[in-house]
Amino acid sequence: MFDRMGEHRRSRVRIGKAELGALFKSLQKQLFSRQGIPYVQFLVAVIMRYPRMLPDAVRLAIIGYHLERVSREIFTPKEFASE
Repeated sequence: MFDRMGEHRRSRVRIGKAELGALFKSLQKQLFSRQGIPYVQFLVAVIMRYPRMLPDAVRLAIIGYHLERVSREIFTPKEFASE
């Protein structure tokens, strides 16, 4: 995806306290989830190839994690209450 954006693409996000907090929360939650290893591989690939895009990559990873969790909750068969 980042290949299609071009080499000169830069993130418009300035990195501040809130962004660093989001990064650490993301690392804390996602490293110990099912996606832990692929998440680290994704971040390393972004840092190596597109370091300026790291804030956008973390944002997209957080959104993806949220969508995966919500989808799993919606589509997991629930126990039916016996009447």
